Amino acid sequence: MSHAYAEIIKDGKVIGWGEYNGTSDVMLPKIRESEEEVWKHWRERDPFQYQCKCAEPKPEPVIVYSHYGCRFWWKSEACLTCRVLTGELCPDDMDDIVKRGDPLGRSDD
Repeated sequence: MSHAYAEIIKDGKVIGWGEYNGTSDVMLPKIRESEEEVWKHWRERDPFQYQCKCAEPKPEPVIVYSHYGCRFWWKSEACLTCRVLTGELCPDDMDDIVKRGDPLGRSDD
C-alpha cells in the first residue's frame, strides 16, 4: 500500500495536513494540525471514523494538495470546526479539475 501526506490549503495558506491513500486513490478525511501528527497516526485503523458532527455544517472551500506520485491537487470542502474534509476525497471522480504541480507556486528546489 502506498500512502503520502497532503496539505490542506485555504486562502493561499496551508491550514493543515492529511494522509492520501495512493492504493485506493482516496484522501483520508481527518485534517491534522501538523505533518508530525499525520505521521503519528499514519495508516490509522479506522480513518473514516472522522466526520463533521456540527448541528449546522458550514463547509468551506479548500484545496487538497497530495504529495503522492507526481503531486496533484483538487478543490474540496472542509469543516474547519471538526477538522475534517467534507467534500471530494477522491480525485479520480473529477479528472477535469485535478491539477498537477504546487497550487501555491512553490518549487521543489
